[in-house]
Amino acid sequence: MPNNVNALQLLRILEQDSDENNILTMPKITSKLKESGASPSIDRRAVYSLINTLIDFGYDISTYSENKRGYYLRT
Repeated sequence: MPNNVNALQLLRILEQDSDENNILTMPKITSKLKESGASPSIDRRAVYSLINTLIDFGYDISTYSENKRGYYLRT
C-alpha cells in the first residue's frame, strides 16, 4: 500500500480509536494498520515516519516521548 494511503489509514485509526484516555501503543497501531490492509511488513520505523508526516501536516498527536505511554490524536 502506498505510503500516503498508510498515513490516511493511521489518521483514521487515531481519530476513531484514540484519545487521552485511550492511548495506543506502537504494537497496537501496527496491528491495526495491518488489519486495515497496510503492508504485512509494516514496522514501527514506518509508523514513526507516518506519525511525523501527520504532525508535519498539522495534526496534533501526543507521542510516546511526551506521555510515556503511546500515541493519540488530540482534539
